Amino acid sequence: MANAVSSFPLLRLPEKALTKTLQCMTAIDRLGVSFCSTRSKQAVVNLNLKADSVSLVVESFIEITFYFQPNSSLELKISPENMRSGNLKNASVPHNVNFHYESFKSNDFVEFTDNLLEERDHQHDPDSDFDDDESEGSEDEEDEREEENQGNNLMEDTDSDGDEEDLNEQEEYRRVASPDNTEDEREEEENNEVMSESDEVDDEEDEDEQESEEESEVADDEDEEVDEAPNHYFPVLRAMDHTPVPLQDFEWNLSVIDVRTLIDHCFEVYHMSQISAFYVWNGCEQLDFEVIRETIKGYNILQFEVRTESYAFARDMMNLQIPAKRLEINVLCFENTLSLHKTLIQNHDVISLNEPLVRNHTLIADDLLLINSAFVEIHDAMISNKELNKFMKHWIQGSNRRMKHIILRKIGDAGFNKDTIFKGISHEEFPEGVVRECKVLTGGAFATVKIASGFNFFREDHTEATIRIKNRRGRAALEFIVWD
Repeated sequence: MANAVSSFPLLRLPEKALTKTLQCMTAIDRLGVSFCSTRSKQAVVNLNLKADSVSLVVESFIEITFYFQPNSSLELKISPENMRSGNLKNASVPHNVNFHYESFKSNDFVEFTDNLLEERDHQHDPDSDFDDDESEGSEDEEDEREEENQGNNLMEDTDSDGDEEDLNEQEEYRRVASPDNTEDEREEEENNEVMSESDEVDDEEDEDEQESEEESEVADDEDEEVDEAPNHYFPVLRAMDHTPVPLQDFEWNLSVIDVRTLIDHCFEVYHMSQISAFYVWNGCEQLDFEVIRETIKGYNILQFEVRTESYAFARDMMNLQIPAKRLEINVLCFENTLSLHKTLIQNHDVISLNEPLVRNHTLIADDLLLINSAFVEIHDAMISNKELNKFMKHWIQGSNRRMKHIILRKIGDAGFNKDTIFKGISHEEFPEGVVRECKVLTGGAFATVKIASGFNFFREDHTEATIRIKNRRGRAALEFIVWD
């Protein structure tokens, strides 16, 4: 159904009738109507259809996704105008806008609020970094449990094989016991096969006729539309609504100059004022950095994540100093320690890092002392036990007052040494039988966990903190908790 929105005399309806008609439409239909005229856009805006959140992904294309309730999302994929030729530089005008509408499944995307991620119930996993002493057990016991599980799986496999053999024997016995029935069944199967083959031949002939008719119609439509296309023509490649009705194709002529204009238009229609999450992933280097910079300029971004192997592009993105509440980095995003420190001193509520961040440099106490975030997560941490001891002594004297929780994760057999970390620091073991709850960052989300072990110590202003250490084969973790 090409140009369905523009050809339908919707805008001639009275105000009340227009509003009622728009209310019956899906999010993607309303968006299409909003591009028709100023009046239609205002009518759609007046519906107060608000998206729950919006994400912006930069790869070899730009993807904008709006999430609605209940269980629907609208995805816009924008490709540069010369994407097919392979030259993607200086492509500020989008060439294709692909609309993909889903209303058949729920989206787990959570918009960040002042409380950041929604708190979730935490269930202890025997393989997690930290567990209560009563439930964790020793490594030997874990190995025994794994061997028992493997033995049980083996028994299940042998039992299933035995069941299959019993079924085969019963089937063989049934065929031997009733030979007359098997002959009748064979005759019926042969007749059914002959009938199905004839039906398939008829269906193929009907399909060939329909395809030839559709091809001729498409060719006629293409001849008519080529001359009418404007300079900035954005065909909607596919608008899919996952409902029992068949899929339909839509083509809209969108008078959109650039990506920023399209985002502003969608924000106004769906009553959004900020980008919930901004992701920079592999393939981003194929786009012009200046286009991306102008696209996101001035927007309030709650989460900023850099996951790309293009280190040069990642460094350019980090130099923008985007003031996001949550920052996640997992590549060599910094040219030197100076650029790293410029990021660490920002007021991010959450910062998640993956070493190495600077080539030929591992984190030291001076780096940790510059962190101005409340929650810190460092993967593949390379910091030494002596540097951790130095950082703790500075914290006792009053540094990092905003910090509430740190978790460091190491890969390999070199774990954390408790004696070196607490050298020269007065501390005591966590009281036996005492269980305390705190809000921590785990796996990218917040969770309320129960703390029943660790080592307590105090800052000069009597603020209490606990450090927990867990060394296992192939990995280790250290958790630093500041109590309210």
